[in-house]
Amino acid sequence: METHQQDRQLLLQEARDTNRVLCMDVETGKITEEWGTLENAEDTTKFRGVFEKAKGDARSGASTMGAISSNGMFTLDPRVASRCKLVNPTDTASQSKVFASKMKFTSAVTTSNGKVIAASEDGYIRIYNSLGASRAIAALPGMGYEIFAADTTKDGRYIVCTCSKFIVLIDTKMPDGSIALQQNKMWKFADREREPVRLQLSDKHVVKFGLANYTFTPAHFDRPEEGTDEEYIVSSLDRYTIVWDLHRSARGAKNAYKIIDMGGKVIADDFVGSQLQVASVTKQDITII
Repeated sequence: METHQQDRQLLLQEARDTNRVLCMDVETGKITEEWGTLENAEDTTKFRGVFEKAKGDARSGASTMGAISSNGMFTLDPRVASRCKLVNPTDTASQSKVFASKMKFTSAVTTSNGKVIAASEDGYIRIYNSLGASRAIAALPGMGYEIFAADTTKDGRYIVCTCSKFIVLIDTKMPDGSIALQQNKMWKFADREREPVRLQLSDKHVVKFGLANYTFTPAHFDRPEEGTDEEYIVSSLDRYTIVWDLHRSARGAKNAYKIIDMGGKVIADDFVGSQLQVASVTKQDITII
C-alpha cells in the first residue's frame, strides 16, 4: 500500500495479482481507478510493487512514480489516459532499467534524495543511486528468507524489511557518524555501526492472540512533518495492527510495540498525514486510527 496525490489516495495491490494497482479515495474509501501494464506483458514489466521516485513525493503531488518488476525498474505516469501507466522503457527520460541477470526483485522504496533500495526473493537488498541505475552501490547478502517488502526513513538511516514471520530493522549509520545511504560512493553493509535487529511479537502475544499461522503485512515507517524524524514502524498480523517504537527497537528493546485490534483481517496498513494517523485497510473498509 502506498499513498499518492498528497495523501488523498491509497494505492493497493492484490496479493494474488500484483500487476493490478487499485486507487482508493481516502475520504470515500472507494476504488476510483485501476492501473496495470500492457496485456500479456512479459515478466520484466509486470508490476511487483509501486513506490515514490523520492521519499515524500506522495505529499508534494509529484506526477510520476516508480514501479518494480522481477527483473527491472520503471517509471509510471498516472496522467496517461490508458490503463497502462508505464512510460516507454526505451525513452531515455523514463529512468527505466531491465537487468540482464535474474534479479528476482519483490519491492523497492526510495530515500528523499532518490536512492533506491530494492529487495528480492533471495533475501538480498541492493542499493542504487537512482531509478534506472545500472549498478548497485551496496548489497546486503541474502538472509536466507524472502524479503517481500521494504521501506526506509527519508534520510536513509533506517531500512525495514518484511519477511513472512518477522521484520528486520537495519541502521545504516557508519562508525564515523555518517549515513551510508546519503553517500554516492560504493560502501559495504558490514561497515555499519550496528547489527540488524529482528522485530517480532513475543511468544506470549503470539499464543494469546492466536497468530502462529499468520504472516506480516508490509512494514512501513511513519511519515513525519517537515523538519522532524520518523518515530514508528507499522505492520499487521491477521486482525491486529502492530506499531513499534523505532528508536527503542533500534536499541534492541524486545517488546517496544503496541497491538491494536482492528476488528477484521487487515489487508494493508500505512501512515497517512501526521505520524499519529494509521490507515488500516480491512476487507470491510478503511479505518484511520
